[in-house]
Amino acid sequence: MVLISGSLLALAPTSAAVAADHPAAAISVDEQALLKNKKYQQGLRDLEGHLPLEASKHFQECLDSKQLPDAQKAIVRPFLAEALIRANKTDEGLAAWAELPASPMKSYWVAIGLLNQGALTKALEELALIPDSDPLAIYANQLRARLARQLDDKGMLAASLDKLAKSESPSISHPSGILLADTLANMHQYSEAATLLEQIKTALTAQEKPSPLLPYANLVEGKLAIAQGNPDKAIAIFTAITTQTAYPDKMKDLGRLALAQAEILREKGNPAPAAAETKLSPDDDSLHTTGTGEDRLLTFIGGKAESSLLMDAFNILLAENTFRTNPQALEKLTGWVGTKDNIRQPAAMYAMGRILLDKKDLNGALQLTEEALTRHPYSAPVQNLCLNVITALLAQEKTADAEKLIRKYPTKAPDLIFQQGALAFQKGDYPLAGKLFNEAAARGTDATTEAALFNATLATLHANDTAGTDALLQQAAGNAPLQERLLFEQAHYAAMRMMPHASELLKHFIRIATEPTLKTQALMDQGEIALNLNPPDTQTAQSVIPLLEAAQLPPAQALQLSRLKILLAESMQDWPTAIQACRQAIAKDAEGSKADLLHLKLGELLYKNGDFHEAQLVLQPFPAKYPNSPLLPAALFLAGKAAQQSNTGNALSAALNIFRSLASGNTPFSQPARIEEASVLLRMGKADQCISTLDSLLTQQLPRYMRLLALSIQADAWVTKADTNTDTLHKAVNLCTEILNTPNLGLAWKFKALTQRAQFYERLNDQEKALDDYASILMHTPTGDSANKRKDWHWFYNAGFASIRIMSQQQDWNTALAISQKLAQTSGPRAREAATYARRLRMEHFIWQEEEGPPEQPKAPGRPSTSP
Repeated sequence: MVLISGSLLALAPTSAAVAADHPAAAISVDEQALLKNKKYQQGLRDLEGHLPLEASKHFQECLDSKQLPDAQKAIVRPFLAEALIRANKTDEGLAAWAELPASPMKSYWVAIGLLNQGALTKALEELALIPDSDPLAIYANQLRARLARQLDDKGMLAASLDKLAKSESPSISHPSGILLADTLANMHQYSEAATLLEQIKTALTAQEKPSPLLPYANLVEGKLAIAQGNPDKAIAIFTAITTQTAYPDKMKDLGRLALAQAEILREKGNPAPAAAETKLSPDDDSLHTTGTGEDRLLTFIGGKAESSLLMDAFNILLAENTFRTNPQALEKLTGWVGTKDNIRQPAAMYAMGRILLDKKDLNGALQLTEEALTRHPYSAPVQNLCLNVITALLAQEKTADAEKLIRKYPTKAPDLIFQQGALAFQKGDYPLAGKLFNEAAARGTDATTEAALFNATLATLHANDTAGTDALLQQAAGNAPLQERLLFEQAHYAAMRMMPHASELLKHFIRIATEPTLKTQALMDQGEIALNLNPPDTQTAQSVIPLLEAAQLPPAQALQLSRLKILLAESMQDWPTAIQACRQAIAKDAEGSKADLLHLKLGELLYKNGDFHEAQLVLQPFPAKYPNSPLLPAALFLAGKAAQQSNTGNALSAALNIFRSLASGNTPFSQPARIEEASVLLRMGKADQCISTLDSLLTQQLPRYMRLLALSIQADAWVTKADTNTDTLHKAVNLCTEILNTPNLGLAWKFKALTQRAQFYERLNDQEKALDDYASILMHTPTGDSANKRKDWHWFYNAGFASIRIMSQQQDWNTALAISQKLAQTSGPRAREAATYARRLRMEHFIWQEEEGPPEQPKAPGRPSTSP
């Protein structure tokens, strides 16, 4: 409730007023000389006459005089600095004070300048330098109270007012006591407020003349009555204030606003029977719900076009949603927006802008703001509206419109600088964004400073400015919650981008974190990092997941935890556990925000587990359930793969239709689908169609792996056309040779192509060339048991046993035995099988060798042994 104006406290004492509080001192020779300086004397008169700009000009002319001695200039400079601050030339004034030695007067005026810039916390630091014993302490406490009001720090406000209320001067103690009572009421300390107020009212009524402070005390008394549940008493008090003809207009206007608010409060507590029986919809603009209090405010606005309290009246009506529920009120507001006056029109424009923003009419709000800035650029309501619209524009990424409004903004207020930083951030200019956010942090209120430092940290992270991030952390050292948030953002940013140092940053943050929600998200990030490493760090993931299960997680994080469980089981190839975790995640996704992703993952896990039919049941309804999902092509592709694995006629036909549909589209799956289409055609015995499909595909620009796969499938297709047809077999051989001639070919593809070509040579009865290709594979003996090495073992043993088979057909038992022994001496999965085969060869063909000594190395398979 707006009841009392801060104007009860005087601010900015004149130098003469402060000097009067100091004990008389002898005037120095230089001061006596300055008494004869006309420019200096005129400056003092202008300063005392509240003409600071004129005073600053006279003081500057005085200083520009070459005849003025330095000692006299030292006396003039503080007056010039003070005049500049008073004249709102803040930057020049602060620069002037910066060149002067420390003093309570300097601290006071620097604090005023910082207040003008919005740097409230720095202003408080300056005020702390003024001792309580100095005559300026009273003014410092008044300024501190004003700063506390802006910072919404009720504790600081009460402490400052308490000091002022204990002053020996009634002109200071009485207004401060009234404001203190009001503050205590806001802090719900009603008994203390009532006691203090009663003491002040007793003192005021004891005076011979009626005190102008008495109505202010009555306002606070009415406020206390409302807080204590007695709106009728409050209404009586406020009504008495409005009817006192002797009271100033400002006082009566305060009473009118307070009376209107009290009436609104009473109407809410005692609604009319008709209103009580009607359930109003907040979105029904046709309903008229205005009561006596709101009508009083509308009347006040209509008749008080120049009142400084108009913005308070508009804010009350906005809070009560009057302009949305009362068409007549909205009509009046529209009329006030078009009325050309200097106070009501800006306030009405602000109110109308708020309504347009609430209705999501951003274009209308933008147009209104541009008009308001043209007519009233320095009006506080218009500037607030402008900042609100800039924020909305940036949220909708309308950077051009936001930039246009920023250029029209008439001052460099901290909130505008903050928005400039947001604009630069959105445009990707992170160094500039960081600079602007830093400037806003240095000049803004505590709330602005925290938000600006937070955004500055994001900007430095995006700019990869490690030094800048560290500097911001140091800057936030005095604010433990903010510093913790910045440390979290640093670690979270690194985790989201899988940076190498992310794990260490997360570990450090988790050790020092005190905020549970941030710690929980850091644990989530730690699990994500661990499971996305190659190979995954399953140990860390297994230690993190129980901690997250014990936490109270919101739905989004509960889903993320389910995802971590899926990834953990998947990394361990524990497909049944992964499938179960995925089904649990689907059940937890009550809103279906991740339904398409989870169903696709479930289909993938079923496919990996070999449950091809069940994978089809999950994936085939995907197009009907999620027709607009960007994952639709991936789901269809996997459904086709699952049908392909079922290996029945109907399933292959279904797979073929899916792959053809995907191949005709324009998605990342179009070319892979064409290859799968060819593969299905080959399995269906349609080699010619397979070859034709791949011929068309190979004319396109293909990724390296896809081109190799197409050549390999086409080679198999040519072979199936005729088992012994020389032309088709040679075409197949040539395709394998083309694969082998690919530069920087990996071993996996080399082994596959060599194996294919060797098999084709066997069909051509060219056993020597087949043995040469198998020998090329046997030159690379794999080691280890990783997934890639298991593939290498497959090709290695396949080549080895195929060579043994050919040598056996040629009855070259010694070479067959040598190859068997080579395979038996490896550490792979078929070594024992090779050893058994070697023993059988010895026994069946009477080949005896010494047990001691190194084993005989096999000769090249393509060259039969000549030993007996």
